[in-house]
Amino acid sequence: MTELIIVSRPRMRFIKWIGGGVYKQFLARVDQSYSESAPPATEYSSADVVITLYSGATIMAAQQFVARPSTRPLQLRRVDVMLNRVGSPTGTVFIRLYSDSSNNVGSLIATVGSISASSVATTFTIYTFTPSSAISLTPGTKYWVVIEFNAGNSSNYIQTTRATADVDTSVRSATYTTSWSYNVNELYLRVEYAFGSFTDSRSFTIDFQYMGPAEKRLKDVGTKENMTVNSVTVNGVSVGNTLEETDQIPQATQYTITYNYTVAAGTTYFTLRCFIERRLYYAATSITLDQLGSSEAYIVAIYFSGGGHLRIDDNPDADFITSGAATIRFDPGTLPFRKLEWLQGSGEVDILAVE
Repeated sequence: MTELIIVSRPRMRFIKWIGGGVYKQFLARVDQSYSESAPPATEYSSADVVITLYSGATIMAAQQFVARPSTRPLQLRRVDVMLNRVGSPTGTVFIRLYSDSSNNVGSLIATVGSISASSVATTFTIYTFTPSSAISLTPGTKYWVVIEFNAGNSSNYIQTTRATADVDTSVRSATYTTSWSYNVNELYLRVEYAFGSFTDSRSFTIDFQYMGPAEKRLKDVGTKENMTVNSVTVNGVSVGNTLEETDQIPQATQYTITYNYTVAAGTTYFTLRCFIERRLYYAATSITLDQLGSSEAYIVAIYFSGGGHLRIDDNPDADFITSGAATIRFDPGTLPFRKLEWLQGSGEVDILAVE
């Protein structure tokens, strides 16, 4: 009689256990950006007719302009005008901002800047004037830039220019001797804008699908230009003013990340550049055979991510300790265990488990 003996081989599973507080990149980075620039400059560049300024004659030349439309508060950043000196005038040339009154020059708002008449070039040159303190503008509102020189004489004077033909019928120019005289032909002028201070919020939504033992974490490695981030919320939960992988967040399959930020007065552009890394956090410091659902388990390799201290089966005599990153490998089936515990540091352990 022949006996048939059937020997079954145990089923083996390969497991990579990550523990001790390890952060791992999981899905591809999600890039989201938002930026704004101050409105473009208002400018009139024709320069064909000379306007002469000196005391006792015409002492002011003015150009009307409309502040650019904007959903943000606006400031006057700089004004460029065309100037020329004839002879040797003394005194000061002032560049001022006036309000508009029913399409006429209104009242003085602020002095944008000034220059000594003797410093003006003897050929027509573009001069830039920047206010020493903020000058707020109302978007879509008319204003006047006034060039004033109330000194010199008929032999020593300052000149500016205007166009021979009207370019923009919606605005006017003017000159002042004893009263304002209006013209439709534009002076040479360039007005640049900046943002006034404001606070706003911007949200981005990303997906994060994962099923497993690790915790989901997010990290923003993007840059923020010309703004201050006041707070960041993830699905309505505040994480401070930065988004770090150490921040605990709700566990969800989709995240709405909201940035509350402030843009300082005088800023010409800002960028909220968000590079969101979707990471996993392996927080567990120990694992047992029961948790693995196995009858036996063997260590195949230990990967120390930095200095670490791994204990096997609560036995101090079986500790593995490194002061830096290291890898220790074992022949399969040579190092059994019932429990692994990271006492210090973190890393990965390759495990061969018997079901």
